[in-house]
Amino acid sequence: MISKVIASKTLVEILKEQAKQKVKEINEKLGVRPALTILMAGNNPASVSYVTKKIELAKECGMKSEIIYLNENSSQEYDKITTELNNNKDINGFMLQLPCPIELENGFNINSEKDVDCLTEVTYQKMLTEKQDAFSPCTPLGILRYLEFLGVEISGTNFAIIGKSRLVGKPLFELLLNSGGTVTLCHSRTKDLAKSISTADVVISAVGKPNLLNQDNIQEGQILIDVGINKVEGKLCGDIAKDAVEKAKIITPVPGGVGPLTVMSLITNTIDACYMQNGLARPTWKVQ
Repeated sequence: MISKVIASKTLVEILKEQAKQKVKEINEKLGVRPALTILMAGNNPASVSYVTKKIELAKECGMKSEIIYLNENSSQEYDKITTELNNNKDINGFMLQLPCPIELENGFNINSEKDVDCLTEVTYQKMLTEKQDAFSPCTPLGILRYLEFLGVEISGTNFAIIGKSRLVGKPLFELLLNSGGTVTLCHSRTKDLAKSISTADVVISAVGKPNLLNQDNIQEGQILIDVGINKVEGKLCGDIAKDAVEKAKIITPVPGGVGPLTVMSLITNTIDACYMQNGLARPTWKVQ
């Protein structure tokens, strides 16, 4: 079997066109435009590049967007700015770009109605209990949309997730479970990875380890979702080895797979926030 490598470009464009339309509609109706602020400390090259993409996409969709650069040694400055953003009715959503060198003495300090990256525990708990106004973390949300786009029916499907991070593995586990999926969560202490993922229809790897999934440990016909980000000999790659194409049914690429959908999910969450904060129903998003 030679697998299909399916990038997310088409899906991102589908969502982007909807975002532009929803921004136009609320602007014409109420005279407002969704506004996103990203806080960043330090000069991590990967973070700078990622934030730039988020700001550019927001502007492309007709939104307001800005970056606030923080003193990486001042938790007090962070608290002051986030309090101002919480109280600013013109800002619909804001987030702190991670990793962040600031030692946050008082946590993220983001009100849940503006926590469009699901960083705080309050927002996370809302997601777990499926509250109507809850925001899902952007990467898991992007993966759910990817799965729908690929024709995967979550209910009744067996999933294996590799990686238990707070922003990807754990929330994705809960979201898939809530949607009727049967989910196995693997991590660094999982003794026999090949056995643990052997019964999965879909394997999602979010570890950051090149060649973690390969033809020796995957099964014929599995769908592989690659969330890993690695650099090998100066080139970006994921967790899935090239030889996996010989057995997998579908593989998502790195770059060009989950990453752009993560950025797009931040945009859709912010538009959702704008609608709800202005007393409108939360928009629906289609993947086809």
